[in-house]
Amino acid sequence: MEYRGNDVHADMDILWQAGQTHFPNTAISYSEAASTLNSVSGSSGSGVMNQWHNVKDYLQQRVARSAEALEDTGTALRQVAIDLAETDGEAATALNASMEEYGEEPAEVPDAPLPENIQGPTEGSWD
Repeated sequence: MEYRGNDVHADMDILWQAGQTHFPNTAISYSEAASTLNSVSGSSGSGVMNQWHNVKDYLQQRVARSAEALEDTGTALRQVAIDLAETDGEAATALNASMEEYGEEPAEVPDAPLPENIQGPTEGSWD
């Protein structure tokens, strides 16, 4: 991409579609995966089952947090598109066309369940 001073160039269709469709749909998939992991059970008590539950809970937590991050990223991308459109007439025209094609509201992402007894990194410890 060539830098042109204060000009901002973005493909509004790709930006809006990513924030409106791709990120929310991926977040929905992650949320559904977390729900599936939440429903996995087994009798606890044995060492192997306890280890399995620890791994399952850890994975469920990571998938649920990823769903939240993907949804937030989609929201941020839509806001960037709106902000660009407010300062650039050409971007506004492109954004209006994208909103007409993909809609103004993204698909609703269901809350991803978190395990009750998290044994491992918790919120904010993605590093």
